[in-house]
Amino acid sequence: MDYVRDPRFLEYEQELARNPYSLKSWLRYLYDTAPDVQDEDRDESKVAPPRVRYGIYERALKLLPMSYKLWRMYLQERWTNAKRRSVRSKALKILVNTYERALVHLHRMPRIWLDYSELLVHLRKGTAARKVFDRALQALPVTQHERIWEPYLRWAKSLGVKETAVRVYRRYLMLCPNDREQYIQYLVSVKEWAEVAKQLALCVNDDKFESPAGTSKHTLWMQLCNLCAKHPEECKDALPVEAIIRSGAKRFSDEVGKLWCRLADFHVRLGEFERARDVYEEALHAVLTVRDFSLVFDAYVTFEEKVVTAKLAMLEEQDEEDEEDDGDIDGDDVDFRLARLEHLTAQRPFLINAVLLRQNPHNVSEWIKRGELYRDKPAQAALAYRDAIQAIDPQKAVGKPLAELWIAFAQLYVEQKDLDSARLVFRKAVDVPFRTVDELASVYCYFCEVQLLHENFEEAFEIINEAVAEPVGSLQRRRKRAAASGRRAVGKDAGANLGAATAKDRLHRNARVWSLYLDMEESLGTPETVRAAYDRILELRAATSQMVLNYAKYLQEHEFFEEAFRVYERGVSVFKFPHSLHLWRAYITDFIARYRGSKMERAREILEQACMQIPAEGAAEFYVAYAKLEEKYGLARHTMAVLDRACSSVPQDQKLAAYKLYVSKASALYGATRARPIYEKGIKDLPDAMAVELCKDFADLEIKLGEVDRARAIYGHGAQFADPNTQAEYWKKWQEFEVAHGNKDTFRDMLRIQRSVKMAYGNVNYMATEMLTSDNGQPLVAQDHDANEAAKVAFGAGAPSNIEGFVPSTKANASAPSNKRKADDGASAESEMAALERQAARAKTDAVADAEAAGVVAGQGDAGAGNGEEEEEEEDENELDLDLEERAVPDAVFGQIRKAEGQKA
Repeated sequence: MDYVRDPRFLEYEQELARNPYSLKSWLRYLYDTAPDVQDEDRDESKVAPPRVRYGIYERALKLLPMSYKLWRMYLQERWTNAKRRSVRSKALKILVNTYERALVHLHRMPRIWLDYSELLVHLRKGTAARKVFDRALQALPVTQHERIWEPYLRWAKSLGVKETAVRVYRRYLMLCPNDREQYIQYLVSVKEWAEVAKQLALCVNDDKFESPAGTSKHTLWMQLCNLCAKHPEECKDALPVEAIIRSGAKRFSDEVGKLWCRLADFHVRLGEFERARDVYEEALHAVLTVRDFSLVFDAYVTFEEKVVTAKLAMLEEQDEEDEEDDGDIDGDDVDFRLARLEHLTAQRPFLINAVLLRQNPHNVSEWIKRGELYRDKPAQAALAYRDAIQAIDPQKAVGKPLAELWIAFAQLYVEQKDLDSARLVFRKAVDVPFRTVDELASVYCYFCEVQLLHENFEEAFEIINEAVAEPVGSLQRRRKRAAASGRRAVGKDAGANLGAATAKDRLHRNARVWSLYLDMEESLGTPETVRAAYDRILELRAATSQMVLNYAKYLQEHEFFEEAFRVYERGVSVFKFPHSLHLWRAYITDFIARYRGSKMERAREILEQACMQIPAEGAAEFYVAYAKLEEKYGLARHTMAVLDRACSSVPQDQKLAAYKLYVSKASALYGATRARPIYEKGIKDLPDAMAVELCKDFADLEIKLGEVDRARAIYGHGAQFADPNTQAEYWKKWQEFEVAHGNKDTFRDMLRIQRSVKMAYGNVNYMATEMLTSDNGQPLVAQDHDANEAAKVAFGAGAPSNIEGFVPSTKANASAPSNKRKADDGASAESEMAALERQAARAKTDAVADAEAAGVVAGQGDAGAGNGEEEEEEEDENELDLDLEERAVPDAVFGQIRKAEGQKA
């Protein structure tokens, strides 16, 4: 204590003498004497050595033993000065004693305990460290135990003593049971498989367990099963492994195959091969999905292959060691194992089929496949079909119809030529409550066909008559309903309100059964029995349109024509469109073929009825047949009337064809001129696209008749419907016409109209200035110049070159009136058109003079003079001395009249 009298510390000692319990004074004393304090105002001469500072700490703690700050600083300073020394140094022993003294007063401070335990770990004192951790857990409240357990567990894992770590973890899990996965990870690292299995079992059995890492119960189960399978020696005594894996298979249906394989692997690793084989066999007959079956089967086959391979290897070693060893016994054993492997492989289709049937025992398709698998073994196939019949509920059958199973069962006996057994199967099948009538009908039809195949015609008729016979109960119900409703128990009531009846009660109205019955009657019966059968099904209202058609054809073959026509009448009265379409077609064809023109009024009545009853989309062919009948046997005006009705009645998409047919018949019967009003009507009636086609045909007709002006007017009228962007063919044809029959003025008119129509079909929202500009940016005047150049090319160098605009075609517009949308010249282009009219008026005289000089007026110019000059040329006929060419009137103008005159001549 010599430092107490040291003048350097006199200031602090005097202050402490006055107030020895002042913590602030002691801290200032320690701060100023500290050796490693960075302070510019500090007096370095006051720095004290460690021995002096330890004395100051001891004096302070003697007066203030509960000061955490003093104890903390004292312990840290001693640890700093002693940590670089040997673990056997005296300083470290003093430090340990100092911690013990500190804990006497500060046993509630976790930081002191942590530092103390860290010191003991550093000193490699395992027992002392463990005791300190235990003392800390006893001294501290439970809320602060987590701070102790973290280093405690870390020390226990790093100690290298498994027993100590296991005991520490078990104590820790009493506090935090949800951290059991940490313990499991440690056990896995030290390969304590039995303990791992136990801990996993605790996790999966604890419903309240929640993994901090988010591990699911499914994953924990699979980890447990895999562990037991891979380490059977360690786990077999710790847990009931087989029971655990089986319970997992019941609990997790999506892992059944894997768990069965794990259980078998468990026995394989224990050397229990026969037990493993039993597990595989049990699994093959227990799994419910093909996926699980594939896993188990592949593992089973691999197991058997490995066993055979190992057995062969053992035989080779025995042969090398001793050639006289009992090799025959081992060889027989190998042969047996190979045979078992081949048998297992051959059984795969049967096992898969069994899996699918376990999924759904009412699957008819799989039962039929099972029977086909035993096709080479009739006895086993019969047993399979018997099991199928016993297992399937008719109301729950899925896959193929249940009737196919019964048919396959009977077919098995038919192939074995055992008709008696097949007949027994049939008798049982017809009593089955099938869900649908078609299934029961399939059974009857099949067995009837079998009897026909074996030429048992009488028995076949008995079977089919039984099928088409109306049950007594059904007949009585029908009569009661008819009596209650005041109607006769025939006709439509025969099939009403039978929804609650069984399939057998409704079989007598099945079309398939009746088709077979009618075919048998036509082949083996008499005309009377055939007619009776057909009349009966017609009364039941169960006939199809094809049956009606067959009945009529049968009657015609036996020359009962009127009865056949009455059958047709009954058929078309029962069936509606479209089912009646082929009946009407056959009725009309047969009636006309039979009577030709001898019964025109009756034929007209039939055709009128067909045209009225059949909707517009199917009536076209009957209008055509009506017109042909009138053309061949009736009056021409009736033909025209029928075709006119057809044009008004058929759907929109068929009207163009109807008008073309109307035109062709009118031209053939009355001459080409009769077609003009038809064309005009069609153009008004048809849509734009179809009207364009009709305009082209109309123009072609006028060209054939030599009416060039009329043709040009028609082209001008049709131009309003023809968009140049989509109807390029129309404008091309008009251009070819003008080249062949027109002149430069008509050609320019055509180009002007084309441009106007193109503008009209363009975007009407453009401004007027934009509409006066073409697509390439040139004004319309420039386009007029291009039109003049095109006229020069078309009509030769004689065309005038001083015309700047086009002459509008007023005749074309005036001679083709229509109530449809007009393609005007464009409202924004009126000023330009007016300018063109004025230019054309000034150039009219020069144009005529140039045309005469070029010789166009005398030739093709006369045929197609410009519309703007036509009236003036008519007024000045005397001034222009033209040589008009006379042409003969075409024969098409007169139609059949000219032909009749020629025949008379």
